[in-house]
Parts: sequence; structure tokens; C-alpha cells
Amino acid sequence: MYANFVICLRAVLPVFMMILIGMGVKKIGWLTTEEVKKFNKFTFNMFFPPMMFRNVWESDMSKGMSWGFVFFCVFTIVATALISSLVFRRIEKDPRTVAVMVQASFRSNFVLMGLPIVTNLFGQARMGEIAAVLVVVVPVFNVAAVVVLETFRGGTIDIRSILKGVLTNPIIDGTIAGFLFVALHIPLHPMLRGVINDMADVASPLALIILGASISFQSVRAEKRQLVITVLTRLLIVPAVWTAIAVPLGIRGIHFATLTVMLCGPAAVSSFTMAQAMDCDGELAGNTVVFTSALSVGTIVLWLFFYKNLGMF
Repeated sequence: MYANFVICLRAVLPVFMMILIGMGVKKIGWLTTEEVKKFNKFTFNMFFPPMMFRNVWESDMSKGMSWGFVFFCVFTIVATALISSLVFRRIEKDPRTVAVMVQASFRSNFVLMGLPIVTNLFGQARMGEIAAVLVVVVPVFNVAAVVVLETFRGGTIDIRSILKGVLTNPIIDGTIAGFLFVALHIPLHPMLRGVINDMADVASPLALIILGASISFQSVRAEKRQLVITVLTRLLIVPAVWTAIAVPLGIRGIHFATLTVMLCGPAAVSSFTMAQAMDCDGELAGNTVVFTSALSVGTIVLWLFFYKNLGMF
């Protein structure tokens, strides 16, 4: 039991240490808010495509993809969005606040925090087994978020804009490029491979530091009840429900660990940006990101430890 706890702690703790470094960098004034935004965009567009490409290129693809698992991941996202919409509309009057609560219930920081944790648990060589999850889940997160926020604020949904955002997403582009190179057996020159590896190595550490630098504490006096409900839903209720359903379905190993991290991870940082941009409750969205990020260091370890002891992965 102790060994399992150490394994889970070693997988999660380095991720949060990087976030703490980012918070420290912002605190001492090495980065301004505007610089953080620029670095975030730069990191996402420059380093994430090589990282996603490598995840596929260097993985053992002989084991193939479990498309049933991919479908289940998508189902959990869509079902959570629908159910939480029905529930939160009954307990909260302001539709712009409801939109933020619903978005937080299904949209976790899976790429920035979940992927490094799964890599720490299983190693780089097995990341190809969950590459298809990223290709599908990332656009589903984004599309569902736009639909929820637009619906509750009374806006219209721009299908063309959504499709453009999906097709130009660096995470998706890098993953698809990796699949193409593997499927077509395109060789990589050692020098080019070295450049890709160097850029990929930068992606997660830099992104986590920038994530930490982007976190800022705001007043929570006005919306304590809504914040507590949203945080509990994101970190405890959603993972408890769906992992309990996944167990009898026979989901195990790296798939179960990936599902767990996706479900119990903190709210996505971009959910705050989108809430502000789409005239929803930006303050609640920001506080949700902060508190779920801070508390998830404990809850993620506990969820992984619990299921590791049960032999789920």
C-alpha cells in the first residue's frame, strides 16, 4: 500500500512543483500578466505540436487504439455537460453563472496536467495508446464549452468558427501529423528527430510554469456557495460517478488511469479566458481555476492511490 502511494505521489508531485515555480516567478515580478499571456500562446503553438508528434511517433502502436474507450471518454464529457446543466439551473438563477459552473464540471486541464501525470505513471513509450483520446477529447472539450457558454448567455453558435478552431488546434495538428508519419512509414532524419525531441522536452515544464504564473487569487466573498459546489463537482462528484461506472465496464490499465486523471483534474485555465471573453461569470471561473488547481494536488493523488490499490492500473 505504501509503495502504491509513493508511485502516485511521484507521478503527481513534480507537476505541481512546476506550477509552484510559476507562481513564484510571477510573485517576484519576473513575468507580468501580459508577458504570461504571450508566453502561454508561444508555448502552446511552438512546443505542443512537437510534443504531441513525439507521443505518437515514439510509441508502440502495435497495441492499437481502443475506440470504445475513446467513445466512453466523449460520453462522460457530453453526459456531464447535460446533467450538470439541468441540475445547476435549478440551484442558480443567473444563467451566466450557471454557464461557468457547467463548463467547470466537464472541462478539466487534461492536456497540461493530466498528460504529464500519465506519462510519469506509464512512461513515454505507452503514450501512443491514448493519443486518439487527445485527438477526440480536446475538440469535444472546446466545442462543448462554446455551446454551453453561448447557450446560457443567449448568444448564437458559430459552427464555422468552431470548426476552424478545431482544425487549427496545435495539439490536434501535432497528433495527426504523428499518426500520418507512422501510418505512411515516413522516416525521420536523426538531426530532425533531435530537434523535435528537444522542443518536445520543453513543452510540459514550460507550460506548467506558465500555468502557475497565470494563477491569481481573487475575492470569493460574493460567490462562496457557487464556488464550493463547482469545486466539489469538478474534483469529487464527477470522478466518483464515472470511475464507478468504468470499473464494471472492464476499463483497466493505462486507460483507467487516463480516465481518472481526465475526470479529477482541475478546471482548465482556458475556461477562465473563455468565460471572460463570452461575457459570463469571469470571477467565478477564475476562482474555480485557482481553487481546483490548489486542491487537486491532494485529490488526484488520493484518487490514483485508491484505484491503484484496487488494481485498476
